[in-house]
Amino acid sequence: MIASILFSLGVWLFIGLGVFVLCVAILSIWIVPTGYAGYKTVLGKLTNASYADGLHLVIPYITDTFLMDIRVITKSEVDTKKVLTRNNITVEYTITYQLNPKLVHLVYKTMGTNYYDSHIHKWLDANFDTFVSKLTYPQLQTQKGKIEEIASKLIAQEIERKCSEISAQAGITSSHEMNCYSFKSDDITAIKLDENGSTEEVPLLELIDYTSVYEDDGNGALREVQIPWKEHVVGENYFLSFDLKINKVIFESAYEEARAKVAVAKAAVAEAEQKKQEAIVTAEGQREILRIKAEGEAEAIKLTEGAKNEKIEELAKIYNLNPILVKKVLAEHFPTVFGGAQPMINLDQMVNIHPIQNQ
Repeated sequence: MIASILFSLGVWLFIGLGVFVLCVAILSIWIVPTGYAGYKTVLGKLTNASYADGLHLVIPYITDTFLMDIRVITKSEVDTKKVLTRNNITVEYTITYQLNPKLVHLVYKTMGTNYYDSHIHKWLDANFDTFVSKLTYPQLQTQKGKIEEIASKLIAQEIERKCSEISAQAGITSSHEMNCYSFKSDDITAIKLDENGSTEEVPLLELIDYTSVYEDDGNGALREVQIPWKEHVVGENYFLSFDLKINKVIFESAYEEARAKVAVAKAAVAEAEQKKQEAIVTAEGQREILRIKAEGEAEAIKLTEGAKNEKIEELAKIYNLNPILVKKVLAEHFPTVFGGAQPMINLDQMVNIHPIQNQ
């Protein structure tokens, strides 16, 4: 009986131990879903690692686990800024970014879970303000794509620099090369501002991502060579990408009204010019019609005169061959004797024809 009791206790003890081990195993598994990276604290202290999606072991009860979204994230912003002339401009834009999944623990350590609002938004807003303050209304009207490109590069550079600084302050000693960017607007060209053909000389924006160095050309002289502009920095960049897209630009109402008045004035001028051109075309058409008519009449006269001349020439040939016929025609139109009984004009002598003698 005692043996039976001990055996029964052993079975239940074995089963209980198995259940305990199974529970511990289950509680020790941490699942990081796809699209997220994780970080954890043990007894409240952050571990120096980030965890990719999949299964991970943790110590139950003393470990806390957290997740961060590492998918491409978009944020919509609306802000009023000032351009070079100190006029206001309202910009609706979208920020697109993606975290480095290997560094989410540093993001939490240096910026917290609400990192975008607490740090990123402030950095990018200040940088974007500075860039827009160097632009003009016509540039914003005509070079949207280039402005987006330059703004994206400048903001990404600023974010990378700031992340490197705070991660270095947190004890990160690793370093990397950071791509550097600037811009210029030295070249000026006439750009079409509206559909009515209005143009204005506008400085063209150009992204600068290179620097100049001088090297020996092999002949004892130095030559300038442009290479990618990079800077060696200590710390880590928390982001894989950072881009800006401008959705809408709203200018001051006074500027829009002025543009509308100019457009109306240009339309009136264009209408007057169109009417002028139509009048010119009509007048030229009438002149062409008169010219063609005159040429036609001249050609008709020419043809008529030519026909007459041809007829005269034919008659001349006939009269040449038939002298008697000449005399007959003259007799019909010119009297042989004029003003008396004696003939004053002898047609035979005039045409050198003698009467035919009876044989």
